[in-house]
Amino acid sequence: MPEASSPHRGATSRRAGTALARVVSGVFQPAVAIVLFLGVVALAHRRVEPSLYAAFWLAALPGAWLAGGMRLGLFHDPDLGSLAERRIFLPGAALAVAVGAVLSYTPWAVFPVPSYIRMVMTAVAIWLGISAAVSQVWKISLHEGATLGILLLAAVAFGVGAALVLSWTPVLVGWARLRLRKHDAWQLAGGAAVAVFSVWSASLLSR
Repeated sequence: MPEASSPHRGATSRRAGTALARVVSGVFQPAVAIVLFLGVVALAHRRVEPSLYAAFWLAALPGAWLAGGMRLGLFHDPDLGSLAERRIFLPGAALAVAVGAVLSYTPWAVFPVPSYIRMVMTAVAIWLGISAAVSQVWKISLHEGATLGILLLAAVAFGVGAALVLSWTPVLVGWARLRLRKHDAWQLAGGAAVAVFSVWSASLLSR
């Protein structure tokens, strides 16, 4: 009897693992993760306006572009699983974020934008720009890039302790993307490398 039930238990375990991977991928959608991170920044610094400004450019506009594109039939998968969809979406998202990032450095911003928020916006603009270029020929993991990028930005904003607290997130997201067969290990590494370069570049540009 135990031998007979073993395949059933294995199938149940695989289904549970896949379901968990879907939940992880949903929670750590790049736009969702960025908004959650900006919310934590707002609470920590007790200033909501700069985070709202950043969330508008980093999440609301790209999200509207994605939703509008899906209604128009340009996109069929919120994950943008195909290179063809990424080639359309990422340049538009990168342009929107770049405009917001540039404005944050000018006197035309609605209110003074703290240097740290400018760095976050610059990092995301660079990340999306590089991802758009790479996606012309290769699909890297946006989930992994966003998760690791947020970890690095948290280290800058709140110290190494924050990075240690969040250190499990890129591992979990990487597992989920592999489990769902959305990416291979090289695509995860590519997404991570772009994130590291983007945050490093933004830290230099924002000084």
